[in-house]
Amino acid sequence: AGAGARLASSAEPDDDLDAPDTPFDVLMRGGRTRDEVATGGGANSFAERKRRRLARRAALAAMLDARPGEGDVDPDDEAAVANAWADLGDLKLKAAPGYVVPRAKRMDAARKRLQQLWAEEAADTVR
Repeated sequence: AGAGARLASSAEPDDDLDAPDTPFDVLMRGGRTRDEVATGGGANSFAERKRRRLARRAALAAMLDARPGEGDVDPDDEAAVANAWADLGDLKLKAAPGYVVPRAKRMDAARKRLQQLWAEEAADTVR
């Protein structure tokens, strides 16, 4: 019941036999019908291989036709991007050339000296 069982189960027909075949289903079955897959049927004659090849080509063409074009934009994606930009707010990158450090966050010599004294005091307290 290891990898062999998984492989065997993937070759079984779909559970929903009433559902129509998608072009992807046809491609994955090599152009064979569900009955042929279930029974292991499908002759290896030239005519059968040609029929399956034509079915794969038709399924591939249908999938390519259903694919969105280069310039097509999904309205849901546009709405999500607009919402993200609206929620983003005013973020400034510290590495940006126009970034100015706010006055409350600026560090001068006196503040740095206080910071060092607090660090020494904390270290003495721990010891």
